[in-house]
Amino acid sequence: MVVLCGALLGFFIFRAFANPLYRQYQLDFGAARWIEPAEFAPVAYFRREIFLNAAPEQAWLEVAATDSFKIIINDTTVGTETNLKTRVAQIYDVKRFLKPGTNVIAISVTRNSYPGSAQLLVCGSFKEPGGNTGSFISDEQWRVTPRTGIVQGIEEWVSPLVQEQVWPNARRATITEHSAHITWVERNPLLLRLPTSGKWIRAENASREAVFSASVNAEKARPETWIQVASSGSLDLLVNGKLITSVATSSLKEPKMPSLPRLPSEPSETEKTEMTTPPPAIVRPPQNGKPLPTPSPSASPSPYANPSATAAPSYSPSISESMATSSQKPTLDAYDISYWIKKGPNTIVATVRNTQGPARFLASGFMIRKDGNIQQFETNSDWRVSDQQGAQKQHAVEAGSNGSAPWGYLTQQLHSPVNISDFDVVAKPVAVILLTIVGTIALWLLVSRFVAAKTHEALRYALARDALFHAPIIVGLLFLLLPRYDFRFPIEWPFQPKFVVLAIVALIGVRLIHFVPRRRITADLSAQIRTLKNNIPANALPYLLLAMIIGFGFAFRYHDFGLMSFDHDEYGEVQKSKGIWELGF
Repeated sequence: MVVLCGALLGFFIFRAFANPLYRQYQLDFGAARWIEPAEFAPVAYFRREIFLNAAPEQAWLEVAATDSFKIIINDTTVGTETNLKTRVAQIYDVKRFLKPGTNVIAISVTRNSYPGSAQLLVCGSFKEPGGNTGSFISDEQWRVTPRTGIVQGIEEWVSPLVQEQVWPNARRATITEHSAHITWVERNPLLLRLPTSGKWIRAENASREAVFSASVNAEKARPETWIQVASSGSLDLLVNGKLITSVATSSLKEPKMPSLPRLPSEPSETEKTEMTTPPPAIVRPPQNGKPLPTPSPSASPSPYANPSATAAPSYSPSISESMATSSQKPTLDAYDISYWIKKGPNTIVATVRNTQGPARFLASGFMIRKDGNIQQFETNSDWRVSDQQGAQKQHAVEAGSNGSAPWGYLTQQLHSPVNISDFDVVAKPVAVILLTIVGTIALWLLVSRFVAAKTHEALRYALARDALFHAPIIVGLLFLLLPRYDFRFPIEWPFQPKFVVLAIVALIGVRLIHFVPRRRITADLSAQIRTLKNNIPANALPYLLLAMIIGFGFAFRYHDFGLMSFDHDEYGEVQKSKGIWELGF
């Protein structure tokens, strides 16, 4: 029991301090409302058209639905999520799926584990290069049908050629008077809600291998900090000496063969038509009205981006020619570097190697300060650059911004895995757990010997009694693991430092029971047990237990703990009770 308590406590210490789990986030849907078909339909097909004057530089979409959903934008599948008995949610970067003109957002929802109609919750926003912004939410303007056959034989239900007038309007869902619980997501919404800033930087001599560095100041240790990075070749990113990018990921960006120079080509008929046709008037959907978080000014040596003043990307020929040598389009990969941020200055180093052209690097990040404000940092001319041999550092040269030719606006990878060494995977957890077990055993032996000397009893009795005191600590820690299987709690919730400190304090404080007079407690407890046996008949005990179970069930429902989790014992029993006369089996 002592070893088990030490191992369990060591696991909590490892997760709370040595290697925390990834963060999870609750999506904020603002003024959006749950919608559903006007008639009962466990499977429903929702769609909404939005118009854009130009391809967006920033666009995101938050979706929540009952059980499962599938998103299709302009006939391309964006994503699919399934989590039975819950209201599953996710956020997506959708700018590469949107185009100038009419765009169709189609979402199919299936509700198959709980009685009721399929329900949907949507919130999204986009920003065009000229600074025009728009947003859309789930409301009665969405169209929905339980049958795609309404347009069968003409066009697919996701097609922009479908006449939405033949589709019924959605209605606001009447779920419960309580707020519906939505699953947590691993993607930080701020990565998409905040404007992407940062400049492409390179060395002054346009070398193919360069080391970029900067310092970011933090008010406390381990604040929530994210960084998004892109490079023209392979990338090694270090934060305070810790390698963040994995070797497998960075090596994929290294071009294998030199690219040939591009030959001029004649524009296609479609491109000629687009160049000669004037853009249609801008038609925006209703605004959400919820402002984005505004970053606060930062005291870091690197200037931070101003979200309100995002300039349109430039397409100068010099940038296009110099960057076209890297044919593979990079992605903007996001990393959670909170664990490696310390109080004070923090050094960020990026080594870029490119066999086809100049080494270029782009970074954009943010940090959550103590007061809740957002401190942003980005690559610009204040960053320092040197070659691999450690020559004298110079100021970097800005070579365009996100959106510049030839790559345009980069696709965001919202949750890239951080490089984890074998020491972090095997050696560190084993060392932490073994040290905690040794400490727990040492405390058990020392306390038992001290108690035996004070109470003048045999050492074996003190050891046995003290070992039993570890049982409530084990039970408490096991109960803390249960919320990991409840979607209302984030996955890292049980491993908060305050729970670990509370367990250690309880493990020490419970030893005070050694010095409580035991004969009086034993006599009182025995008398109470005899009284219960005399007053409660044995045949009434099952009915009392059943009443307690029913009471707990009503309490769970009253507090909305069973919104979508009692299908097996309620809805399932209803279906099974119909029997062969109604079901046929």
